[in-house]
Amino acid sequence: MVALLGGLIALVGFIPYNFAAIRGRTKPNFITWMVMAFTGFTTSFVIKTIGGSWILPAAFTVGRTATCCVAVWALFKYEKFALPTGIEALAFGVFGFLSIFYGLLLGLSWENIELGDLKFSLIMTILIELFGMLPTLESSWKNPKDENLFGWTCFLAGSAISLSQAECMFCWDTLYLVWAALVSACPIILILLGRRSAD
Repeated sequence: MVALLGGLIALVGFIPYNFAAIRGRTKPNFITWMVMAFTGFTTSFVIKTIGGSWILPAAFTVGRTATCCVAVWALFKYEKFALPTGIEALAFGVFGFLSIFYGLLLGLSWENIELGDLKFSLIMTILIELFGMLPTLESSWKNPKDENLFGWTCFLAGSAISLSQAECMFCWDTLYLVWAALVSACPIILILLGRRSAD
């Protein structure tokens, strides 16, 4: 029940996040959300397969996929599309490379996949998300108004609630919960610091 509450709170955070983007008040980075949507499906599958709590990953997957669609739509509506440069290009390049490597690895070993392979998949997923988050972390610091503080706070709260009910603090699904909380907390800190430095 508590895990479900955490998932619902995280999912609620996507509502104001996406509405603000639709109205042009915020600018979610489409590369970040494309990466996060991609990894969300993988994470949900892996955690469910290894017997962990998949509710939070599933909630994030739904919200991230919707946000990816909104981010792409907002990009064409409010901005002029341009190829990724700088940190966006780095994030996109690393995402592409790791995804291809990851896909080939799983494809070649799928028939003989073992629990250790799934754990490795979870680590790879977190690594891909790390690089995918770079553009959003940069914008949270340089342009804090482009991000939605309430949305990220809900993501953090949902992750923290789910983490508080983890049965084993050193299990693999708990590793993802820790990562989800960390990756939600970083934009909050950078947004607040960015707003303070802008004043």
